[in-house]
Amino acid sequence: MLSIKSILSRQWQEWFAPPTEIHVERIFETYDKLSNYTKKHPKVMLLLLLRKPPFWDDRIIQEVEEKSSRIISKVDNPIGLHVHLIRYSGEKLALPFDKQYERIKREYEALKALGVEAVDFCSGCWAYDENTLEVCEKLGLTKVHIHTGGFHSLPTSIPERIEIVAVRNSIHDYQL
Repeated sequence: MLSIKSILSRQWQEWFAPPTEIHVERIFETYDKLSNYTKKHPKVMLLLLLRKPPFWDDRIIQEVEEKSSRIISKVDNPIGLHVHLIRYSGEKLALPFDKQYERIKREYEALKALGVEAVDFCSGCWAYDENTLEVCEKLGLTKVHIHTGGFHSLPTSIPERIEIVAVRNSIHDYQL
């Protein structure tokens, strides 16, 4: 039987452990910090957001692609794809399959153009539904990262080729 002390100790270790992944959303602001962090933590997964419509203009998108390309060429960290399908946390994901496919594929191809053959995927604000998983399977994004914090419901049906990666400790690049 576990004591309260051992349970709290384990929880404390989880809370203060280094993140297993970084959701890179503001590389145009955080490039230097991210470069330094990845040198010290070569195993942390980087999930890159390359476009955030309608918020980013062409100038920001170009800067994001340039800095993403630089970080990709400098690090040995695993790289994955990060796409926002909703605008804010708590919003219900209501995009049909074809709209999700269009958005995720566009970002996936942009990442491939930077030389990354990603298989890892994370949706912004942890927003998923069955369509998201089907899109990922169709594109070959077979490792879908889902937060284990319990604040979002998981899809009831998981395609056969999809592996759910349970994420407990993640941060955004602007939190470095």
